[in-house]
Amino acid sequence: MMSEDCRVPPHAPIEIHRYRTRDALVELFAAARRDYSSSSTVKRLWEGLFRGVGLASSEVARDRLVLRFQPPRESVGAVPFNRSISTLGFHRDTWATNLYSQINWWAPVYPITSGRTFAMFPHLWSIPVGNNSGGFDMAEAMHRVRVAGVPNHTGLTRISLETRTLSIEDYLARRGAPNVDGRARLTSPGMFRRLNDGMSLPDIVGSRPLEPFEGPRPAAVA
Repeated sequence: MMSEDCRVPPHAPIEIHRYRTRDALVELFAAARRDYSSSSTVKRLWEGLFRGVGLASSEVARDRLVLRFQPPRESVGAVPFNRSISTLGFHRDTWATNLYSQINWWAPVYPITSGRTFAMFPHLWSIPVGNNSGGFDMAEAMHRVRVAGVPNHTGLTRISLETRTLSIEDYLARRGAPNVDGRARLTSPGMFRRLNDGMSLPDIVGSRPLEPFEGPRPAAVA
Protein backbone atom coordinates (compact mmCIF):
# COMPACT_ATOMS: atom_id res chain seq x y z
CA MET A 1 0.00 0.00 0.00
CA MET A 2 2.87 2.40 0.81
CA SER A 3 5.82 3.13 -1.47
CA GLU A 4 9.34 2.64 -0.18
CA ASP A 5 9.98 6.38 0.26
CA CYS A 6 7.22 6.74 2.87
CA ARG A 7 7.92 3.74 5.10
CA VAL A 8 9.27 4.46 8.57
CA PRO A 9 10.83 1.23 10.03
CA PRO A 10 12.58 0.62 12.33
CA HIS A 11 10.87 3.53 14.11
CA ALA A 12 7.34 3.52 15.46
CA PRO A 13 5.25 5.85 13.26
CA ILE A 14 4.11 7.93 16.24
CA GLU A 15 7.77 8.55 17.14
CA ILE A 16 9.13 9.25 13.65
CA HIS A 17 9.48 12.99 14.37
CA ARG A 18 12.34 12.16 16.73
CA TYR A 19 14.45 10.78 13.90
CA ARG A 20 13.74 13.08 10.96
CA THR A 21 14.21 16.79 10.31
CA ARG A 22 11.18 18.97 9.74
CA ASP A 23 11.78 19.07 5.98
CA ALA A 24 12.22 15.30 5.87
CA LEU A 25 8.95 14.88 7.78
CA VAL A 26 7.13 17.07 5.28
CA GLU A 27 8.39 14.92 2.39
CA LEU A 28 7.73 11.65 4.20
CA PHE A 29 4.19 12.55 5.25
CA ALA A 30 3.34 14.00 1.83
CA ALA A 31 4.41 10.74 0.18
CA ALA A 32 2.39 8.71 2.68
CA ARG A 33 -0.67 10.88 2.08
CA ARG A 34 -0.40 10.43 -1.70
CA ASP A 35 -0.01 6.66 -1.42
CA TYR A 36 -2.87 6.39 1.05
CA SER A 37 -5.33 8.40 -1.03
CA SER A 38 -4.61 6.37 -4.19
CA SER A 39 -4.38 2.93 -2.58
CA SER A 40 -6.92 0.39 -3.87
CA THR A 41 -6.69 -1.43 -0.52
CA VAL A 42 -7.56 1.72 1.40
CA LYS A 43 -10.47 2.44 -0.92
CA ARG A 44 -11.78 -1.10 -0.55
CA LEU A 45 -11.60 -0.93 3.26
CA TRP A 46 -13.44 2.40 3.35
CA GLU A 47 -16.09 1.00 1.00
CA GLY A 48 -16.54 -1.94 3.37
CA LEU A 49 -16.99 0.46 6.26
CA PHE A 50 -19.61 2.45 4.38
CA ARG A 51 -21.51 -0.72 3.48
CA GLY A 52 -21.29 -1.87 7.07
CA VAL A 53 -23.12 1.19 8.34
CA GLY A 54 -25.80 0.91 5.67
CA LEU A 55 -24.76 3.43 3.03
CA ALA A 56 -25.94 2.58 -0.48
CA SER A 57 -22.94 2.99 -2.79
CA SER A 58 -25.11 4.21 -5.66
CA GLU A 59 -26.67 6.95 -3.54
CA VAL A 60 -23.66 8.41 -1.73
CA ALA A 61 -20.62 10.38 -2.86
CA ARG A 62 -17.40 10.90 -0.94
CA ASP A 63 -14.54 13.36 -0.79
CA ARG A 64 -10.89 12.27 -1.08
CA LEU A 65 -9.43 9.94 1.54
CA VAL A 66 -7.00 11.73 3.83
CA LEU A 67 -4.21 10.43 6.05
CA ARG A 68 -3.28 13.23 8.43
CA PHE A 69 -0.16 13.64 10.58
CA GLN A 70 0.22 16.04 13.48
CA PRO A 71 3.73 15.97 14.98
CA PRO A 72 4.28 17.48 18.43
CA ARG A 73 4.52 21.26 18.23
CA GLU A 74 7.97 21.18 19.79
CA SER A 75 9.35 19.00 16.98
CA VAL A 76 8.34 21.29 14.11
CA GLY A 77 8.06 24.69 15.82
CA ALA A 78 5.87 27.59 14.73
CA VAL A 79 6.04 27.21 10.94
CA PRO A 80 3.99 28.40 7.96
CA PHE A 81 1.01 26.20 7.13
CA ASN A 82 1.88 22.93 5.48
CA ARG A 83 -0.91 20.42 4.90
CA SER A 84 1.41 17.50 5.74
CA ILE A 85 2.19 18.56 9.31
CA SER A 86 0.08 21.56 10.36
CA THR A 87 -2.65 21.69 12.97
CA LEU A 88 -5.91 22.87 11.44
CA GLY A 89 -7.32 25.99 13.05
CA PHE A 90 -10.78 26.57 14.48
CA HIS A 91 -13.33 26.20 11.65
CA ARG A 92 -16.49 24.72 10.20
CA ASP A 93 -15.84 22.68 7.06
CA THR A 94 -18.90 24.27 5.49
CA TRP A 95 -17.27 27.70 5.61
CA ALA A 96 -15.28 26.47 2.61
CA THR A 97 -17.47 23.90 0.85
CA ASN A 98 -21.00 25.33 1.35
CA LEU A 99 -22.21 21.71 1.29
CA TYR A 100 -24.55 21.42 4.26
CA SER A 101 -25.50 17.79 3.61
CA GLN A 102 -21.93 16.56 4.06
CA ILE A 103 -21.00 14.22 6.92
CA ASN A 104 -17.46 14.13 8.26
CA TRP A 105 -15.69 10.86 9.12
CA TRP A 106 -12.61 10.85 11.38
CA ALA A 107 -10.71 8.13 13.23
CA PRO A 108 -7.34 7.92 14.97
CA VAL A 109 -4.87 5.26 13.85
CA TYR A 110 -3.31 5.00 17.32
CA PRO A 111 -4.87 5.67 20.74
CA ILE A 112 -5.40 9.37 21.43
CA THR A 113 -5.36 11.53 24.53
CA SER A 114 -6.90 14.91 25.33
CA GLY A 115 -3.65 16.50 24.18
CA ARG A 116 -3.45 14.59 20.90
CA THR A 117 -6.85 14.77 19.24
CA PHE A 118 -9.18 17.46 17.92
CA ALA A 119 -11.74 19.54 19.75
CA MET A 120 -15.47 19.82 19.04
CA PHE A 121 -17.69 22.62 20.29
CA PRO A 122 -21.35 21.50 20.22
CA HIS A 123 -22.48 24.66 22.02
CA LEU A 124 -21.40 26.64 18.93
CA TRP A 125 -23.16 24.49 16.31
CA SER A 126 -26.20 26.76 16.22
CA ILE A 127 -24.51 30.02 17.21
CA PRO A 128 -23.09 32.38 14.55
CA VAL A 129 -19.37 32.90 14.95
CA GLY A 130 -17.28 35.61 13.33
CA ASN A 131 -15.25 34.31 10.38
CA ASN A 132 -13.77 35.36 7.03
CA SER A 133 -15.57 32.82 4.82
CA GLY A 134 -17.05 35.65 2.75
CA GLY A 135 -13.63 36.19 1.21
CA PHE A 136 -12.74 32.50 0.82
CA ASP A 137 -11.75 31.47 -2.72
CA MET A 138 -12.39 27.74 -3.18
CA ALA A 139 -11.08 27.87 -6.75
CA GLU A 140 -7.72 29.00 -5.40
CA ALA A 141 -7.82 26.53 -2.52
CA MET A 142 -8.43 23.59 -4.85
CA HIS A 143 -5.13 24.39 -6.54
CA ARG A 144 -3.16 24.51 -3.55
CA VAL A 145 -18.08 20.81 11.43
CA ARG A 146 -17.08 23.29 13.97
CA VAL A 147 -13.80 21.69 14.97
CA ALA A 148 -10.21 22.59 15.69
CA GLY A 149 -7.02 20.61 15.93
CA VAL A 150 -5.67 20.54 19.46
CA PRO A 151 -2.03 21.74 19.56
CA ASN A 152 0.00 18.59 20.13
CA HIS A 153 2.40 18.77 23.08
CA THR A 154 2.32 15.07 23.98
CA GLY A 155 5.65 14.00 22.48
CA LEU A 156 3.97 11.63 19.98
CA THR A 157 2.76 12.22 16.44
CA ARG A 158 -1.00 12.02 15.97
CA ILE A 159 -2.01 10.01 12.89
CA SER A 160 -5.63 9.98 11.78
CA LEU A 161 -7.92 9.10 8.87
CA GLU A 162 -10.66 11.28 7.48
CA THR A 163 -13.06 11.83 4.64
CA ARG A 164 -16.51 13.28 3.98
CA THR A 165 -19.64 11.83 2.44
CA LEU A 166 -22.96 13.21 1.32
CA SER A 167 -26.24 11.75 0.21
CA ILE A 168 -26.82 12.65 -3.44
CA GLU A 169 -30.56 12.84 -2.77
CA ASP A 170 -30.01 15.22 0.16
CA TYR A 171 -27.72 17.36 -1.98
CA LEU A 172 -30.29 17.66 -4.74
CA ALA A 173 -33.06 18.43 -2.23
CA ARG A 174 -30.83 20.92 -0.40
CA ARG A 175 -31.31 19.09 2.87
CA GLY A 176 -28.66 19.48 5.51
CA ALA A 177 -27.42 21.34 8.54
CA PRO A 178 -28.48 24.97 8.90
CA ASN A 179 -26.11 27.62 7.65
CA VAL A 180 -25.68 29.84 10.68
CA ASP A 181 -22.65 31.89 9.63
CA GLY A 182 -21.13 30.66 6.33
CA ARG A 183 -20.71 33.38 3.70
CA ALA A 184 -18.56 31.74 0.99
CA ARG A 185 -19.81 32.55 -2.51
CA LEU A 186 -19.15 29.16 -4.12
CA THR A 187 -20.16 25.57 -3.44
CA SER A 188 -17.87 22.69 -4.37
CA PRO A 189 -19.59 19.51 -5.58
CA GLY A 190 -16.50 18.71 -7.63
CA MET A 191 -14.80 17.42 -4.48
CA PHE A 192 -17.13 14.40 -4.33
CA ARG A 193 -17.39 11.15 -6.32
CA ARG A 194 -20.04 8.44 -6.17
CA LEU A 195 -19.00 5.38 -4.20
CA ASN A 196 -20.01 2.66 -6.65
CA ASP A 197 -18.43 3.97 -9.85
CA GLY A 198 -16.29 7.00 -9.03
CA MET A 199 -18.41 9.35 -11.16
CA SER A 200 -18.03 12.95 -10.05
CA LEU A 201 -20.98 14.61 -8.38
CA PRO A 202 -21.08 17.39 -11.03
CA ASP A 203 -21.35 14.76 -13.80
CA ILE A 204 -24.15 13.02 -11.89
CA VAL A 205 -26.23 16.13 -11.32
CA GLY A 206 -25.23 18.15 -14.40
CA SER A 207 -23.29 20.96 -12.75
CA ARG A 208 -19.80 22.43 -12.74
CA PRO A 209 -17.15 21.47 -10.14
CA LEU A 210 -17.65 24.89 -8.55
CA GLU A 211 -21.04 26.57 -8.57
CA PRO A 212 -22.30 29.88 -7.19
CA PHE A 213 -23.92 29.27 -3.81
CA GLU A 214 -27.67 29.80 -4.13
CA GLY A 215 -28.69 29.36 -0.52
CA PRO A 216 -29.20 32.15 2.01
CA ARG A 217 -26.05 33.91 3.19
CA PRO A 218 -26.35 34.96 6.83
CA ALA A 219 -25.32 38.45 7.82
CA ALA A 220 -21.64 38.86 8.65
CA VAL A 221 -20.77 38.37 12.32
CA ALA A 222 -18.40 40.86 13.86
